[in-house]
Amino acid sequence: MDVKKVLDKFAESRIFVFGDVMLDCYKFGDIERISPEAPVGIFIEDKEKKSYRLGGVANTAANIASLAGEGRVSLFGYIGNDDRGEIIEKQLKDLGIQNYLNKILEYTTLKTRFIARNQQVFRDDDDCYADVSHETEEKLVRGIHWQDFDVIVASDYAKGTLSRGLLRTIFHNAERNKKKVILDPKTKNKSNYYGYSAAPYLITPNSKEALEMTGQEDIEKAGKWLQQEFGNKTNVLVTRGPEGMTLFERGKKAIHIPTAAKDVYDVSGAGDTVTGAMALGIASGLSLEETAFLANHAAGIVVGEMGTSTVSRGELEKILLKEHAKIGTSEEIAKYIENYKKQGRRIVFTNGCFDLLHIGHTRYLRESKEQGDILIVGVNSDESVRGLKGSGRPLNDEKHRAEVLAGLESIDYVFVFPEEDTVRYLGMLMPHVHVHGGDRVLDGSMIKPGENKKPMNQEERRFAEKNGIKIYFSKIYDSPSTTETINKMRNSNGQKS
Repeated sequence: MDVKKVLDKFAESRIFVFGDVMLDCYKFGDIERISPEAPVGIFIEDKEKKSYRLGGVANTAANIASLAGEGRVSLFGYIGNDDRGEIIEKQLKDLGIQNYLNKILEYTTLKTRFIARNQQVFRDDDDCYADVSHETEEKLVRGIHWQDFDVIVASDYAKGTLSRGLLRTIFHNAERNKKKVILDPKTKNKSNYYGYSAAPYLITPNSKEALEMTGQEDIEKAGKWLQQEFGNKTNVLVTRGPEGMTLFERGKKAIHIPTAAKDVYDVSGAGDTVTGAMALGIASGLSLEETAFLANHAAGIVVGEMGTSTVSRGELEKILLKEHAKIGTSEEIAKYIENYKKQGRRIVFTNGCFDLLHIGHTRYLRESKEQGDILIVGVNSDESVRGLKGSGRPLNDEKHRAEVLAGLESIDYVFVFPEEDTVRYLGMLMPHVHVHGGDRVLDGSMIKPGENKKPMNQEERRFAEKNGIKIYFSKIYDSPSTTETINKMRNSNGQKS
């Protein structure tokens, strides 16, 4: 994945978001003593630190705006004609979010969180529920140009905005305009989500919602049940907090994605971040698996912050480039591939000097990648190349050789190692497949008379066979070897001089 290219596509996407709009209030302070009236703490507020943030589906829209830029997201919902609604409208304007808010509620929903010493100690909800006729809903959405948007998001917080009538309108217009719908559901309203001619492209319940909506006992069964309930037209992404995510994609085996969070301070709004990132990834043409990978990292950033928060493009780009740069140490790469193994990915390892990259190398590396999902290449250090090839080699230093290899699409990770064999790294990486060139065989007894082949390192062989690592020998490609190319260059230079 080209991270910068993907994030550039985010800025070209247009998302329309429907759902329950709320205002979040954060009051910061301390609990210094226990009340004499009851065994509860007395909260002493620091009034200078109080803050308001967009909540509910407005937080989803804010995350999209933060990742994609101004003017890339529009928001439909209901608020009251009050100070709370004015705060929401101002914050939306500051973020460049197009406002389709309707002031038809008695008051705007407010959730107040009391924070003492970086811990939420209490929450006060002042909820207002929408009760809007279908005729009014139809009138309010009449000005929406559905064809202008790439993806439509419907986020339900069970406050009445996503009525069955409005959902029918959303699905109908999405189907007519060939747009994909992402549904972030609430258990209470599960009956509202079924029975339409169209179905959501993706639903994003958390683990509690998935189990409650289906009556199942485990996530695997719940995910499959939800797919069947939507006529096998829908993909399912279950967010599982500290356990990561599980993706159920139509026609594919479920994939578990371990959490990317390093520290968890507050999970408030993490689901909104996931839904927003998924919308942008889908709109940008990424696969669901790639999109879930990005959304997982975005959520990993926001749970490290206190309260509902957003992820900027810069934050996401920085962490992705840092964590998933192709060139790293063997120790770093070993950590990366643990996640891939948990996802059921097949890890392939090969190694070599790769001094002057030629067509035989590129074909060999493509064939290596075909043996699994993730290809890791170990590159001999300059010192080890001299031990293997002689004092005149390598022509290109280890940094140069590693960067050239990292530029190949077939390669996922590259590291430089100083030894002349790879036993240590087989133990560290424990790949499923270890690939060798076609000029190698298992041992000397297998070399036929006249064959220009060599036995593989027998210590590597014993380790691989003992640990169930498959040994694979590539084809022999008709191309000059690096040594032959170097000799030709030297002869050519000699004739010129």
